[in-house]
Amino acid sequence: MAAPKRGDLVLFDPPEAAGSSIPYMKRVIGLPGDSVAVDPERRVFVRGEFIGIAKRRALSGRALEAIAPGVIPPGSYYVHAEHPDSHDSRYREVGLVPRERIRGRALPLPDVPWLGLEGPLAKPGEARP
Repeated sequence: MAAPKRGDLVLFDPPEAAGSSIPYMKRVIGLPGDSVAVDPERRVFVRGEFIGIAKRRALSGRALEAIAPGVIPPGSYYVHAEHPDSHDSRYREVGLVPRERIRGRALPLPDVPWLGLEGPLAKPGEARP
């Protein structure tokens, strides 16, 4: 796979500190050489652009540390999901994702009954087992 580009959706193995054995799927927001900043209100900026707020606590109540400010090093990427509770590069335990942990690009699929999925586009009872 070629190097991820800004905007790519990628599947990657989270670090052990994240406490998940399931791959994460996030969008690449920051590339090597981009700056990452965090202000006193824990607002996170990549290349000077507001990305989101690093919450102080996870939904479970566990304390969360914001990512350290700096420049994204070669071979690493800032990944993000727009959901405010997303566990992504805003937090030190996920941090910047090294290229070797990225499995590949991802393609989101809609919630449709013929795929056997249940979701907002599938009517109740239409999903296959």
